[in-house]
Amino acid sequence: MKRIMLAFSVLLYLTMIIGCATVESLQRIEVVPGSLIKSEGVILTQVPSEGLWLSPTGGTLRPKLPQYLAKGKTITLSAIGYDASGNSISIVPSWKASVPGIVEITPEIGETVEVKGLKEGATDIVVCTNGITYKISSLVVQ
Repeated sequence: MKRIMLAFSVLLYLTMIIGCATVESLQRIEVVPGSLIKSEGVILTQVPSEGLWLSPTGGTLRPKLPQYLAKGKTITLSAIGYDASGNSISIVPSWKASVPGIVEITPEIGETVEVKGLKEGATDIVVCTNGITYKISSLVVQ
């Protein structure tokens, strides 16, 4: 039993060290519309209405974040973390609307979320992980 507890403690310690290394290397967050597709070190984003686009690290085409959302409609947003060298790294950020009740964000924690317009109004969406924040200003629900 002591050996199992020791092994578990070592595993937990190593996980914390690896996790801290990732946290320290995170320099910025970017939010893109659509779901992320990762293939051979290149991150692509899939936007259903616009097809497949390369991310800023992989090419020049990039979809823009929406400014408007129709009431009752849903959009997909994804967050990408970048290290000091500009390489993409996986993150698990929290997502929050600055004005409650305008949109519903599900899940509230994760790389990719669905944002649904609930009622007319404007709200910022704040994405945060490890002390680094990205803000989508004034998403308007009509």
